[in-house]
Amino acid sequence: INTIWRKVAEHIALGIYLRPALMVLLLAGVFGVVPATGFGEAMQKSDMLFTPRAGYSNVRGIYEEQLKNGHVAGLSFRYLVHDIVFLGAGVNYSSWNLRYSEESSMRSYGLYGGGGLMKGVSIFSYTAYPYGGLFYKESFLRLETDRLGEKKRTYKPGALLRAGVEFPVVDMVSVQLAGDYSILQLSDRSFTTTQWTFGVTYNPGAFSRWRESKRELDEGKLEMYMTRGIHQFESGEIDSAERYFSMVLSLEKDHAEAEDYMRRISQIKSTYRRAKDLASGEHYYQAITLLNSIKDNHNDAAALIKDTREKVADVVPGLVEEGIAAYRQKNYEKCITLMDRVLVFDPENRMARIYYTRAMKRKEALEKLR
Repeated sequence: INTIWRKVAEHIALGIYLRPALMVLLLAGVFGVVPATGFGEAMQKSDMLFTPRAGYSNVRGIYEEQLKNGHVAGLSFRYLVHDIVFLGAGVNYSSWNLRYSEESSMRSYGLYGGGGLMKGVSIFSYTAYPYGGLFYKESFLRLETDRLGEKKRTYKPGALLRAGVEFPVVDMVSVQLAGDYSILQLSDRSFTTTQWTFGVTYNPGAFSRWRESKRELDEGKLEMYMTRGIHQFESGEIDSAERYFSMVLSLEKDHAEAEDYMRRISQIKSTYRRAKDLASGEHYYQAITLLNSIKDNHNDAAALIKDTREKVADVVPGLVEEGIAAYRQKNYEKCITLMDRVLVFDPENRMARIYYTRAMKRKEALEKLR
């Protein structure tokens, strides 16, 4: 095992030195991570990151002359354990065609685990997350040749060096660009590959934080909408109040207070429509009576009361005279009815108030004598 890891280390160092692209990606990960001291907002300590990934694979070294057109796909996860440190594991699948036969292929099924460094780096207002890690890898290799009809299989230990960058799209999702350098011993020779992959990372921890912040934001909005709705309701702006209470119910569909206000608004609007119909049918007394019951919470009701009273202004003097005559005839019930109608049409009518009060007192006195 020590011999394998010594050779692995030698080949990784040589491979990085000879391949500038991998060196640049690794250095970006290392120098982006080392000076940092925390994960930032999108990725934080104790987050678990899941990344399906796919890309292109090249065989290097002596086996490069025999294998071509490599592809790789896999699934990896990382657990952010402390500040800039993560533990990771994953599985991947790689395949290459043999150069002398399109029907022959080498396939690799790998399982790996290890750890590395990762840290958010801010560029202006955007934060990216470079990372790098080293993993122990077990590979199951399968060679199928169409000419000889042979199928060879073997298990081999090895190592995987990965460097990449996460680019957050939203808090719980980011896209990943990564480069891998892997090595194992195959037939006493080094079998090395470089892989360039694209992945999409899902972060359940960030989703939970987003959901919690959204809940807190919704609670703030709910309280604001409720306060504004009540204010508009008490100001008689019933349509505006209804919109605010609807927004409350869109955030919390079983909000009891908002539901109660919505029922009251529905009743007020129904009463207003009925009063308009009565006024159109010249049933002015009934119309104004209904409108008086809702005028404090429906500004249009006050305007309709004013218009209706203007229409009946000419009949008020006649009703007053008829009420006074009824009082003198000691028909107090009729006087009360007529003066009540007058006060609905003209609340400030002085004579109606006087005779209404007198008739009520006489009626009550007579009832006591019976």
